[in-house]
Parts: sequence; C-alpha cells; structure tokens
Amino acid sequence: MKGYTTKSIHTFYTPDIHDGAVIPPLHLSTTYGIGNARGYDYSRSGNPTREVLEATVAALDGNAFGLAYSSGSAVLANIVALLGKEERILFSSDAYGGTYRFIVHVAHPQGIGYDITDFSDLNQVEDVLKKKKTKVIWMETPTNPILKLADITALGKLAKEHGVWLVVDNTFASPILQRPATHGADIVVYSTTKYTHITQVCNFCEGMT
Repeated sequence: MKGYTTKSIHTFYTPDIHDGAVIPPLHLSTTYGIGNARGYDYSRSGNPTREVLEATVAALDGNAFGLAYSSGSAVLANIVALLGKEERILFSSDAYGGTYRFIVHVAHPQGIGYDITDFSDLNQVEDVLKKKKTKVIWMETPTNPILKLADITALGKLAKEHGVWLVVDNTFASPILQRPATHGADIVVYSTTKYTHITQVCNFCEGMT
C-alpha cells in the first residue's frame, strides 16, 4: 500500500515520454487542438496540470475522483446547485464566516433554504433532519477559527439514515491527520487559501454527468 509521500509525488503523472521530465509541467494553454489523445478542448473543462492536482489530493483522501475550483465560493455554489426544489442545507453554528455569508446572503435569497445547529449535539442534528427537507449537511471539523470538533462518523451515519449528503470541510486537519471519506463523508473540501490542500473530493461522483 502506497504511503502519503509516494501518493503525493507518484499519483496520476508519469515521466514525459518525449523528454523524460519527472515533474509535471504547468500547462498554461486555454485551448487545445482537436483530436488530441487526452480529449482536452478548453482549459475550463480540463487541464493536464489541474488533473494531476485533483488526482493527487483525491488519492491522499482515499477517493477516486477530485475536482479543483477557483474559490471556496465556487465549491459552495456547485454544492448548492445539487439541491432540488424546497431542499435545504444544514450547517453548524460556528461555520467559517465565508460559508455563512454565502449560504445566508447569496444562496438563500435565490430560494435555497438553510438551517443552523450545533453539530456537537447529535440530538439537535437529528431533530432537524426529521423535521426539515435537508439534502446536504455541510460541516467543518476542526472549525475555523474556533477549532470546535464534531463526530464525522456519527454525522455520516445520521446522513445515510435520512438520505442526506455529508460534506466535510477538512482544510484544517488535512488528509494527513483525518480522512473524512473513510468515516462516511460523501464530499471532502479543502481550501488553498489556508496552509493545506485544494479540491473537492467526491465519493458519489461515479456515473454522474
């Protein structure tokens, strides 16, 4: 089984067949020629350098798929887009300020419902899940900046029982200290503005279009 160091430097990328370079180059092209072997056409839909990053972070988390975004708000916007009519997002009372502002001041005015509760109290969480049409639980552990902890395994179990997706912001812990996907998380999120890694890692993405 590969360790973290091996996964960090030997995931997805192999030495270039033309010049033997062992370090992935930075691909700055915005467009690609038609008919290339990898199927690239426009950098927004696929970029060789970004794919190495996505695959590497996914591997560190023990996942098969990863997606890199330009910002945390872009990740949140994508998660919110998964919600159907009248479905709601549940997040913690000590969530990161940017998360709170996006959900409350951007997503909510567009018709997205939300609930806030203390994730350290599982009874409160379950009460919300029983009474509301929750589709996504968005949690941080440790939280930013209070460093409050929540039980990923317990919340993952509740999420599965109620047919809810569990999203875990694992920025502070990193996959070196904590791998939420192994404890029931459906999506794991990292922020590149902090000291750790970037991307959204999906357990349930296979087969999605």
